Amino acid sequence: MLELIDRTRLGLPDELMQARHLLEDQRRVVVEAEQESERILSRAETEAARIVAEAEARVAGDGRRPRHRRAGPGARRTVLAEAEERAAKDLQ
Repeated sequence: MLELIDRTRLGLPDELMQARHLLEDQRRVVVEAEQESERILSRAETEAARIVAEAEARVAGDGRRPRHRRAGPGARRTVLAEAEERAAKDLQ
């Protein structure tokens, strides 16, 4: 019985070190995931702005005001949502 207690006590530091390494790995993975999500979001926002600018240029080329400037705020949100959706699809 005493031998079992001694082995358990001696094995404890190794288990604590393993647990510490696991926690460090977990933190690293979370930080990397957060950084990647920031990069993806930034690219999506940039792409959405580009798509909106292209759409405005096409409409302006027709001699008309862009659809989102003719319409009310609700329609502007719709145009923006459509552009963001297209940007998200393009990033996939």
